[in-house]
Amino acid sequence: MIVRYEPDGDEKVIPKPNTVQQLLNRLDERAGAVLVIREPSRPLDEDKRRLLTPDLHLRSDDIITLRRVTSRG
Repeated sequence: MIVRYEPDGDEKVIPKPNTVQQLLNRLDERAGAVLVIREPSRPLDEDKRRLLTPDLHLRSDDIITLRRVTSRG
């Protein structure tokens, strides 16, 4: 699974976690601090991004974007 950070542009490959919450735990992120977005598998489906909740299951071929939403002061 590929995880991309916005706005930093960092990218990590993570062995498949079962749920969004497990992914956040592995990355030391809080659910309230980032939006978790499943990117479309095909470039033509750009408008089909999906926000994910912590209880949803992930697929091994997912491309996930984590978008920080907290204020940096």
